Amino acid sequence: MVKLLVSTKTTLLLFLPFASSMAIATFIENDHGTQVARGMVYEAWWFEVRMGDGLDGDKFYFSL
Repeated sequence: MVKLLVSTKTTLLLFLPFASSMAIATFIENDHGTQVARGMVYEAWWFEVRMGDGLDGDKFYFSL
């Protein structure tokens, strides 16, 4: 089960929405400013949880 959670395929599936949200945040920042993009995307709880999941998985998988 743990290998499935930190596998390359799972990481890719979780990375695609993460990358998409960063792209959307770029457009939000362009239209409405940096503070709005930070508040809506970069400092949102779901964005920070996803960043933490990726780092935790890498630490476990690569024994960092």
